[in-house]
Amino acid sequence: MTGVAAGDGAAPVLDGARATDGWRGEAVAAGDPKAAVHELRNRLRPGHVVLVKASKTAGLWEVADGLLAEVDQ
Repeated sequence: MTGVAAGDGAAPVLDGARATDGWRGEAVAAGDPKAAVHELRNRLRPGHVVLVKASKTAGLWEVADGLLAEVDQ
């Protein structure tokens, strides 16, 4: 499992993931939604599932839109 958190306030989310007992995944910081799409592109394989979760003000619909744009091509 890979957790990708975007934006300036993402560090606590990643710290929480890393501190969770049993976490064996990767926790990746991305500066903004475009960087998050880039990080995910390098890790996603057929059959993988992506959950994009944020408040509307975070603008992370750009992550979902960026990933979906690749699927539609």
